[in-house]
Amino acid sequence: MHLTIHFTLEELDGANAPPDVRENLERLAALLEDCRALWGDRPVVVSSGYRSPDQNANAAGSKGSQHLTGEAADLHVAGLDAVEAWKLLLASNVQVGQAIVYGLDTYGGGPGTFLHVSLPNLPRGLVNDFMWTPAAGGSHGPYHRIVR
Repeated sequence: MHLTIHFTLEELDGANAPPDVRENLERLAALLEDCRALWGDRPVVVSSGYRSPDQNANAAGSKGSQHLTGEAADLHVAGLDAVEAWKLLLASNVQVGQAIVYGLDTYGGGPGTFLHVSLPNLPRGLVNDFMWTPAAGGSHGPYHRIVR
């Protein structure tokens, strides 16, 4: 089932998601469309979207992960490495909750392994929170913040 022109419910791992999570996945797909336009309409491959609590634990995700509520996606952008996509997002007006590039030894040091993008979440204070980490994945930092 298409949520937007380029993103499906299945692609965001939402086929078995509860109804409230599906609403969040619709909002996430709209955010990913904005990101895709920013990235030159390049295809975006989602490697992780909604996660059940068991899936999140297996992925070493945070107990408060936005993946649990359908508000986050880990992704790759065709023709851009994770750092390039992250820097374009950082320089744009696209509103995100978090944008985290994983797998960097130093700021700008390498292509990164993937990009995590989430919806803004005002009650949790997650608005335009840009970070990078040397961790290859999961919720293990250290995280380094960049001020937009």
